[in-house]
Amino acid sequence: MTRSKRLKLVVQLRRFLVLEATRRPNLASQCLGAGLREIVGQMENQHGYRPLLAESFSDPESHADTVYKATHWVLVGLTKGYSQDSTDYYVPNDRPKKLWLKERAPMSTR
Repeated sequence: MTRSKRLKLVVQLRRFLVLEATRRPNLASQCLGAGLREIVGQMENQHGYRPLLAESFSDPESHADTVYKATHWVLVGLTKGYSQDSTDYYVPNDRPKKLWLKERAPMSTR
């Protein structure tokens, strides 16, 4: 299967933030876990397929990544430091982000 056909199998977590005023122990990991458990069924009901992976990014300059480590995401590396400027256009920003992945559904060996 080609890359473009498989991209739909990756769910992108674009924004995840718990405001300082609402923080309490384990809140971030509980919210992240609940959302990820729910997304698999929602994608299957609405689109007819189950996502294989979830991906997220974190800024190493401003976050300790505690929630990703606590919820067993896998750090796969750093981005090249680009920002999306419009739908298909990227510009360098000199701030590489950490890329995190989490398996959502068992991957087929086919």
